[in-house]
Amino acid sequence: MQKLISFAFLLIASSLCHAQTVSEYKLGPWNLGMTRAQIIAQSEYGPYVPVKATGGLETFDATLDGKKENVSFVFDGDKVKFIQVFKYEGTDFSGAREAALNIFRLFDSQFGGTTVNGVSVHGHERLDMSSFTAFIDRTLGKSIELGEKEKKEHSIAMLITFDMKPVTQPKNCRLHSQLIYDSRTKTFYVFLFQDELGASDRTRTSVIEISPL
Repeated sequence: MQKLISFAFLLIASSLCHAQTVSEYKLGPWNLGMTRAQIIAQSEYGPYVPVKATGGLETFDATLDGKKENVSFVFDGDKVKFIQVFKYEGTDFSGAREAALNIFRLFDSQFGGTTVNGVSVHGHERLDMSSFTAFIDRTLGKSIELGEKEKKEHSIAMLITFDMKPVTQPKNCRLHSQLIYDSRTKTFYVFLFQDELGASDRTRTSVIEISPL
C-alpha cells in the first residue's frame, strides 16, 4: 500500500513538473544578446534604421505571424538588451483591443495564462478570455470618453497604463506587455517587451498619470 501511495505521489509530482515546464520564446529571427551587425544581417526583416532617442535600431517591415510590425532593438554596448514590438499604435480602440487579445492568446497558449497587474476575478489573478475582454472593454474602451471629460472639466491629460504578464515566464527571457492610452494625443499603444532574465521589472507604479494641459 505504501509503495502504491509513493508511486501515485511521484506520478502527480511528475505531472506538475511537466505542466510548469515552459518553452523558450523566440521573436522572429532575433535573439537577445545579438550584435548590431547580426541584427542588420537579418535583411529579410529590414531595412533597419537608427533610433536617436535610444541609440538602437528599428525596423518597420518585420512580418510576424503574417502581419507587418514595428520592432525596436535597444542595446547595452553592442549587444541587444531588450526588444520592443509595437503591436499597435493609433487612435482606433478596436485595433488596440485586437492587439491586446493577440498577446493574451500568446500568453494563454504558451505560458500558462495571462495576468494584469492589480486585476483579479473571484480571487484569481489568471484571467480567462471572457474576463480579459470585459476588462479591456470597461477600461481602455472607456478611456477616450474619460480623457475628454477630464480635459473639459479639469484641464488635465491622462496617461493610462495597464501591465500584462504571462503566468509563467519563458526559460530564456522575460515577457511583459503594456496597454496604454495617452489622452493628450488620443493615441492607444500596445507594446510587447522581450527582456533579459535579470532585467528590472517594467510594472508602472501608477495606472493613471495626470499632467496639466
